[in-house]
Parts: sequence; structure tokens; C-alpha cells
Amino acid sequence: MSTWFMRGAGQRRRLGKLSTVNLFLLGVCFLAVYPYVVMIFGGFKAAGELSTNPSGVPAHPTLANFSDLLIGSNGAAMRRALLNTFIVTVPFVALTVLFSAMAGYAFAKYRFRGRNIIFGLLIASMLVPIETNIPVLYIVFSRIGWL
Repeated sequence: MSTWFMRGAGQRRRLGKLSTVNLFLLGVCFLAVYPYVVMIFGGFKAAGELSTNPSGVPAHPTLANFSDLLIGSNGAAMRRALLNTFIVTVPFVALTVLFSAMAGYAFAKYRFRGRNIIFGLLIASMLVPIETNIPVLYIVFSRIGWL
């Protein structure tokens, strides 16, 4: 006979902790996703509704904003910008996945001298935020006249 409904005090305490952690994680997830939801809802609102109801669900959803963006007066520039984005992004992502998979396989399967040092340097480079490169890029661009 199954006794799944008869839980001891230890199990109830553990489930209570799990519920608390899950509620906390759900709250954090909501805080992380909420700005994106507001942005998507804003795309389906008219200008008047966006100013009166900035973060709520659109009362009268419309696709006019998207048609104006792609077909309107600057539609050609927007379509070209989207095409440029795909031209740059797709090969970059494909090559990054390819080389990362090869490097991960090498680190996982092969034992070679300096493996731990190289892996440590790789992990350390991921800990440095990309924004730390901005002053260096500014200096480089100023020296080559690209400012």
C-alpha cells in the first residue's frame, strides 16, 4: 500500500523549504521577464494608449506599428538594417558554436600539458566584463582616426 500522502515532519519541512525557494525563484523570474513583456505589449499599442497605459495589456492590439516600421517612410532603411544584422549575426553565432564545441571537446577528452592553465585563463577571461574594453577601443579608434 502506497503511503505517499503520509509524510513525516522532516519531509514537510523540506517541502516547505522547496516551496519557499520556488516562490523566490518565481519572483526573480517575473522580475527578469517583466520588462520584455512590457516591451512586447508596447509594440501592439497605439501611441495614445501607450501614454495612458504604458505597462498593461493592450486594450485594442494593433499591428500598425510593425507595418509602419517595415513599410513606412524609413521601411527600406529598417529592412536593410535587419538584413545587415542577420548577415553579421548568423555566421558569428555559427562559428562561435562550432569553435566552442571543438574547444569543449578538446578540454573534455584530451589530456595535454598546460590544459588546466589554458582552461583557467579561459574561465578568467569570461569573468572580465566586456565593458572594460571600451577605454582601450576608444584609444585605438582615436589613434587611427575613426572617432
